[in-house]
Amino acid sequence: MLEIGPGTGRVTRRVLARGARVVAVEPDAAMAAYLARAVAGAGVDIVVETFEAARLEGDRFDLAVAATSFHWVDQAIGVPKLGRIVRPAGWAALWWVQLV
Repeated sequence: MLEIGPGTGRVTRRVLARGARVVAVEPDAAMAAYLARAVAGAGVDIVVETFEAARLEGDRFDLAVAATSFHWVDQAIGVPKLGRIVRPAGWAALWWVQLV
């Protein structure tokens, strides 16, 4: 599974608890270090880059998620990239809350 912008790992920890192996793409080095400590030894590979710049193999992931983070991604790059890295019949789940 790919997680885009995991931040503190709230979603990461939940999917790990369900047996997922996670590649977490986090652009902020300090946040990535925090995440590494929070999920140490739990099967998470952390990539410290923006999603747009991260080198990710095509058709690699069955699932890609972004919880309140995909709005930071350049949509012209990020959306087509999702199409390349998620396997056919795979899923992308992007969600966030807009406070009004």
